[in-house]
Amino acid sequence: MTQQDQTNHVQTQRGRAAIYARVAQEARTQTTQRQTATLIELANEQGYPNEQIIVYEDVGVSARKPLAMRGALSDLLTAITKAEQEPEQERIHSVFVSSTYRLFRDLASGDIASFLHTCAEHNVQIVTLDMIYDLTDPAHTALFRSQWELERQYITAQIKRLNAGKRRKRQARGKSEQEKEQ
Repeated sequence: MTQQDQTNHVQTQRGRAAIYARVAQEARTQTTQRQTATLIELANEQGYPNEQIIVYEDVGVSARKPLAMRGALSDLLTAITKAEQEPEQERIHSVFVSSTYRLFRDLASGDIASFLHTCAEHNVQIVTLDMIYDLTDPAHTALFRSQWELERQYITAQIKRLNAGKRRKRQARGKSEQEKEQ
């Protein structure tokens, strides 16, 4: 993706990079600050100076919500589709996201297919912390979907474990209160 010259400096990329960060409504105490900072650093490493980076943040928004109800992600998609009206240096060429799962929770939804198709149609790659997805390549699209499924299974298992722990804690608290009453 980036090219380095003999002095080992990263060449500036053409176009713009979009950062997409999201925290869910359940994460009331979290912000997108850490995600955004990490992704800006990654974009810089890939040759995008800060002045070529646009940040889109959804705070308190579930990834299960339809695309149309997710302000920042919807704005990002609109910016990508307006590419024909923009000079080459203003077009978004890369979307940086901390993981595939930050974008969508429901792979069966038409939103993810539409988003991936739009990115492919406008030659926009998706960059995560460990992979660059060129969505014009069917193998990369399949890899994106596969990675998304792995992340979904992992998060689902973590949520089940957390909920089971909370349930056990409530049950233990209930038993100790019953013992005090006797």
